[in-house]
Amino acid sequence: MTALALFSAGPAAWADGVTLLPDKVSAHSGVRDWRARMDEKGRALIKEGKLDPAGYMECAETAELAGVAMCQSFFQLDLNKTFGRASIFAEGGYVLSKGAIAKHDDPDMLKLNLTTDGHDLKSSDLNTFFGKIHAACAAGNAALCPNPAEEQLYRNVLTPMAKKYKRFVVIGFSYQSFGDYQGDVGHEIMHAQYFMDPRYHDAVTRFWRADVSGEQKRRIREALQAEAYDSHDENLMINEFQAFVLEPGGDEDFLKAFVPPYREKLIAALRKAGAPPIEIQ
Repeated sequence: MTALALFSAGPAAWADGVTLLPDKVSAHSGVRDWRARMDEKGRALIKEGKLDPAGYMECAETAELAGVAMCQSFFQLDLNKTFGRASIFAEGGYVLSKGAIAKHDDPDMLKLNLTTDGHDLKSSDLNTFFGKIHAACAAGNAALCPNPAEEQLYRNVLTPMAKKYKRFVVIGFSYQSFGDYQGDVGHEIMHAQYFMDPRYHDAVTRFWRADVSGEQKRRIREALQAEAYDSHDENLMINEFQAFVLEPGGDEDFLKAFVPPYREKLIAALRKAGAPPIEIQ
């Protein structure tokens, strides 16, 4: 993609809620310490009454994957205020279809705010989404304007990433989450590997086509569709299958029935391809 065109759509005071850190963070070994720093920073901002309208979120490039940024929010709600509408646009929701621009109070957003603990988004989808909401806002459709968190993500994270990389991926998770952080981060980083590492992508695709039976594919599609994933999107089905099967704690998630027959075999296939899944400490 070409560099994102900077669009000014909010008060200048919206400057510090969503930031891109100068140093990379290891997805494998750095998340635990990053969480500890996030806990300290978030609590201090709350105590001092300095929490930004966007909440507080730090983003950092990963040490392992070029062109991948991880974003960690303090509150889970702030994670979804930042990424929720873009995710609905990229993948669809319970009611809205892929490509739809949700309003901030749409039922899909209200549900997502309460239930979603991770996001993964490609630069191509982010670029299109922000182009559409900025155009709608400029045309006077206030209901579609970016909120403070979205605009800060655009200005402070996406714009510098676009200047550095032709294509990139941003994943998001939260310090305060319904899930275990290793599962949350592991699931999203495996999406990033699928998007950005051709060896990983191709090995997973070969495995899906050759090693997962037609009946098992049908059951997997049904399980994912029940969670509002578009079962007609084959690439999405493959991507979610591998992330749910490989994530830490996958044997307790809603694709748990497919972990015993496939996890170790898929890991072996990825290792053979030279692209093992990143393990989160």
